[in-house]
Parts: sequence; C-alpha cells; structure tokens
Amino acid sequence: IKLKSKTVEIETTTYKKRHTFTQLYPGVKYTLTVEMTSCKQKKVISKMITTAARVYNAEAYIQELFLPSYENTCRPEFKSMSAKFRKEIEKNLPKEFQAYIKSKTMRLVINAIRKGSVIVVFDIVTALDVPSNTSSIQKSFLNALQKSTLAVDLKRTHIVEANACLQGTDSCSANATCSTEGASYTCACLEGFTDLSPAVPGRDCYATKPTEDVDSGWRTAVIVLGVILGCVLLIIIIIALFITERYRIKRHSTYEIQQRAEKFVPPGVIGNFYYKGM
Repeated sequence: IKLKSKTVEIETTTYKKRHTFTQLYPGVKYTLTVEMTSCKQKKVISKMITTAARVYNAEAYIQELFLPSYENTCRPEFKSMSAKFRKEIEKNLPKEFQAYIKSKTMRLVINAIRKGSVIVVFDIVTALDVPSNTSSIQKSFLNALQKSTLAVDLKRTHIVEANACLQGTDSCSANATCSTEGASYTCACLEGFTDLSPAVPGRDCYATKPTEDVDSGWRTAVIVLGVILGCVLLIIIIIALFITERYRIKRHSTYEIQQRAEKFVPPGVIGNFYYKGM
C-alpha cells in the first residue's frame, strides 16, 4: 500500500484486509495505490483521497512594502515571507493550539501573497477531532496576529468557515450530494447508488440495479411480446376471413349464373331431345 502527497510518501505491506495510516495531516490530498497479489496474479488500484478536516479561509492585511516576487510561490522571497508569517502566528497561539500543530492535527497553509499592501491568503486546517469551534479559532488566531511583530491591520483581517461544497474542494463522489456542516462537510450517495465505503460516506458511490427493476424489465418484455403476437394472430384471422368471404362470394356468383342459364332453356327441350305437345 502506498500513500503519497506532494511532500510525503508512505509505503507498507500487509496481509490484512484493512490498514490504518496515522499521523496524517488533515485536509491533504493523497494518491492511494493498493497492489494486491493472489495466486501469482497482480492487481493495482489507484485513486485520489483527501483526509477529513475542518477548513477556515483567512486573509491577513500587513502594512509593509509589497515585493512583486511575493506573487511567485517558487521564489525565495515568497518562501521567506511565508515562513516568517507562520512562525509569528505559531509562537503566539495558545499552548493547546501549539500542541495541535506539533501533533499534526492542525496546520497553516499559505496559499498566496497579494498586493495591497501585503495580503497573506491562508487556510487554517484542523482534524475533525480537534475540540475547537469557529469562535475559538477566530479569537486565537486574531490574538496571535495582534501579538506578532507583523504590522497587521486587524480591521481588514478576517477568518471564516470554508464552504468546500461551494468551492468544489470537497472529496464527495460525483454520484453523491455534498452538505456543508460548519467548517466541514458531509457526503451522501444519491438514490439508486450503493455506498461501497460506508465508514467514509459518499466517496465511493456505484449505480445499483434493484431486482424489482429487472422484474419490471421482464414484465415489459412479456407485454410487448404479447402485443406483437396478438397483432400477428389478428392479421392471420383477418386474412382467413377475407379468403373465406371471397370463396363464399365466388360460389354464390356461380350458383346465380347456373340458375339464370336454366331459365333460358327453350320449352320442350330436355337434354338433346324434343317432344310435341298433345
């Protein structure tokens, strides 16, 4: 089994049907590859997965000179500013939040640095089991920014719950619904689809064909076949009646012609013989 992200790659071998990976960052996309070997046959399954998380979108306005190189995430200036921003926040967070970061159940993701003066666009990502709500997240991080050496304009800085369903960052199946729940979301397979991973609902939804649908199909086929056979039988009956009627008319016409012929036989003629009256 392989689990790979942009920065991490984990590989393990197991003979069990289930395996649990621990110490994974929340809200991270991984490529999961499972290689199964049985009776000298090999099968490989690969898919994208995202670890469950609560996500908060944030923007911090810092009053300092903007450098054009901040817009390029590959440039040293961007990386240096991101590291400085992250360090200033983390050291001023409450101790329990620092512990969450250390245990990989909370993380800061710097997405971009924009002009105006300097706007740091970042996400606060926590595991679902972290006992914090939106209010405590907002209060703790705003206080950390205020205590930092960064010249942050708190009036223009905001932290809000992310709407993964609206933003399209959810991991729900294309055959599932996505419902926002605070800073997280839930997925549920659509009607007519079976959930193959009920432990993580709405991620693997496959179409099902209920027995009643199959029976309905057979019933429809039988009805159609019955109608066709009925039509064929009706055509045969009509043809038979037509032939019978023609035969009856022909016989009737022949009989009438014969009767008319007999009316025109001269008196005294019987066969080829004549007779005289007394």
